[in-house]
Amino acid sequence: MKPANVRLQIHFDLQLAVPDELATMDPQQLKARLAEMLGAMVLQGLPTIAGKQLARAGVELRAHAHAIQATALSPTSSVERDELVTAAPHLTDAELEGLVARAGHALPEAASDRLRALRRHGLAIANEFRLVPCVVHAMMSNEQPGTLEASLNLTNGSVMIEAHERSKRLLAGQEDVAVEIAGVDEHLPANYAGHTISGPVIEVTVAEISRHRDALLGLWQQGA
Repeated sequence: MKPANVRLQIHFDLQLAVPDELATMDPQQLKARLAEMLGAMVLQGLPTIAGKQLARAGVELRAHAHAIQATALSPTSSVERDELVTAAPHLTDAELEGLVARAGHALPEAASDRLRALRRHGLAIANEFRLVPCVVHAMMSNEQPGTLEASLNLTNGSVMIEAHERSKRLLAGQEDVAVEIAGVDEHLPANYAGHTISGPVIEVTVAEISRHRDALLGLWQQGA
């Protein structure tokens, strides 16, 4: 018998409206109760159906396992504007309202998980480049201070170096890279991660963008 040589994982995310009796259970109790409800028809039936479908192409199912997670969701009204801006500072005010409508009923309780969920939904709303002109201040490879003309992408914090500047090399290991943007009161700290064919790899954190969100987004909207 040929041993298994591929692992296939299929993930479904089901959002449920459950009775109060279930909603007040702790996560372990809720998970066990939902697993009981699904029963063998789902937990054993899905692998059986998948195995039959795969067999049509000569693929044999050797083993399978399942895992169940159940997480309580927060209501829409608990989403604060600060949370939205922290997670997706590149979105306009109208898009932030759309983010509440899209993700408000699908947020975990834990703050870090909420932030990741909001970030994911925010990128689903707008994931294109939203650029503002900037100037990078850094130490060059000759250990002299220098500048690079670039644009800051508000969507993910990447700094896109202008074509005529990409051959310039920065001093490795430096921590004092700063991004200057006209209209923003202070320089934004940035991380330098080396050099590629597209020039120096420089990034501003999303958290830093969120601190200056109104000014940065205003600049982008003026040039959009």
